[in-house]
Amino acid sequence: MTEMIRLGARLRAARKAAGFKTSKDFLKKFKIPASTYSQHESGSRTPDDDTLKFYSKALGVNFNWLLAGAGQPFKNINQIKKTILAEELIDLKNLDSNSQILVNQKIASTSKNSLNITNPKLVAKILKELLNIQGICLSDNAAKSIAQETIKIYKRITSSTSSQNTQIKLLNEFFAAYK
Repeated sequence: MTEMIRLGARLRAARKAAGFKTSKDFLKKFKIPASTYSQHESGSRTPDDDTLKFYSKALGVNFNWLLAGAGQPFKNINQIKKTILAEELIDLKNLDSNSQILVNQKIASTSKNSLNITNPKLVAKILKELLNIQGICLSDNAAKSIAQETIKIYKRITSSTSSQNTQIKLLNEFFAAYK
């Protein structure tokens, strides 16, 4: 059961690192049954090798890594993918050394960071008020959702590097993946 959970965690991490924020986005693009994929990602059902090969190809991830955590997950991996993988797989024992170094850097960077955004309600209120000033009305739920995503993005980027120029480049890469 533990190995199935790990496979599911690798599948979820690969999906997110490939730019599919939600499983729904991934399912829609590749016309995959939601219940089947959900069971694969949760670890309650093990996908067969053909299905794993499909996932591997669709997500651009190494089949052996997806199957067993062996080797590197991606041939070409950028900082955002590394960060996403590290965050998604932080509780697994089989982190590769590059991911473990990134996790350590993230922890160290976060503790040094003087601006540690942790209050989504406050950020939501700020966003809502700033947009209202510009004549754009936003519901409380929309503001909260945007605030939570803003905090996640902020933390991912600021934890990966202290260089402001690199942070801007990472932000541009991050949003390019969703366009």
